[in-house]
Amino acid sequence: MSWGLSTYLFRNSLLGGRQLEQIAAAEFSSIEIYADRGHFDYTNPSQVRELAQWAGSSRSEEHTS
Repeated sequence: MSWGLSTYLFRNSLLGGRQLEQIAAAEFSSIEIYADRGHFDYTNPSQVRELAQWAGSSRSEEHTS
């Protein structure tokens, strides 16, 4: 069985590699990206790039909502 976690858990802070590493370290097999601009600004190229770089080096499977 695989388990996932939403970054909604971290909704009160800006999403970054630190939170994603915490989720991955807990051995969740998938991560749902909570796409609220106060948490993850999907219109900001540098934030999108940081997430894409993390995803490219991660074994986790990302899902967006």
